[in-house]
Parts: sequence; structure tokens; C-alpha cells
Amino acid sequence: MIKRIFTAVALTVFLIAGCAKTPPPVIVVPPPAGEIDTETIQRVENILERVKNLADSVSLDRLGSSTMNESVILMDIGEGAVPLLIRDLKTSDNYRYRYWLVDLMGYMNTPHGIIPLVEVIEDEGEEEKVRMRACESIKELRYPKAIDYLLISRDLVRNDSVRENIDKAIGYLR
Repeated sequence: MIKRIFTAVALTVFLIAGCAKTPPPVIVVPPPAGEIDTETIQRVENILERVKNLADSVSLDRLGSSTMNESVILMDIGEGAVPLLIRDLKTSDNYRYRYWLVDLMGYMNTPHGIIPLVEVIEDEGEEEKVRMRACESIKELRYPKAIDYLLISRDLVRNDSVRENIDKAIGYLR
């Protein structure tokens, strides 16, 4: 009799446990990119404004060498500055400034810049120098997952030089 009761209880526990829902897996979500304090945002804005003004008056070569300090400060701020870089990349009319932004994004060590860089590569209206630099910046980020985006870009891009640079980036990331 006790054996039957024990078997019945064990069977009931087993059935109830089998019917219980499995808890969902825990997904760790990194903090959203770009969450920086107001003071740091203002600091980034000031730096970008200085570079933007300089880009209006100097050559591309001179812009890079004249803005080393600004680049280092933004790299130190890190991922939080990237949304502001992307915003300016999408809104600026000055190709030298966009080139500088694309170049800097390659050193920011975050995958959040990949999609905007791919958009630059695919933009047939963008200066070829800027598009080529975007390919190099993606290489510098060293995120192999960018290959999927680059494969699509290669099919969309009509410029042979840019397409060749895409292939080089893909080869480097493999």
C-alpha cells in the first residue's frame, strides 16, 4: 500500500514538473550606446563644432593632422560619442568633415558604427574618398559580422574601385 502511494505521489510530482513551463533564458542586454551625461554631450558637441569649422577652411590632409587632439578625446569618451558622430555624418554637407567622421568611427571600437559606414559605402552620391575610407574603417573595427553587410553592399555598389575596396575589407575580416 505504501509503495502504491509513493508511486502515485512520485508520478504526480513528475507529471506536474513536466507540465511546468520552462523559464525563458536570461538575455543580457548591454546598455544602450550613447548614454552619456549632459556635460559630456556638450563637450562632444563643442569638439565636433571645432572640427566642422576647421573642415570648412583646410585641406583633407591638414584636417587630419590638425585634429589629432580632438580625435583622441573622442576616442577616450568612446561609444557614447558615436551617436553624435553618426548624426553629423548623416547631416553634414562638407565631404572633408564626413571623411574625418568616417575615419574616426574606425577607431571607436564599437559595432554601432558598422551600419552607418555601410550606408556611406552604398551611397553613390557620396565622394569616392569618403566611401573608400568607410571600407577601411570597417576593417579597423575588426568585427567579422560586418562581412554579411559588405557582401550585400558589394552587390549594390556600381563603382568598381569601391567594390574592390569592399572585397579587400571582406578578405581582411575573414
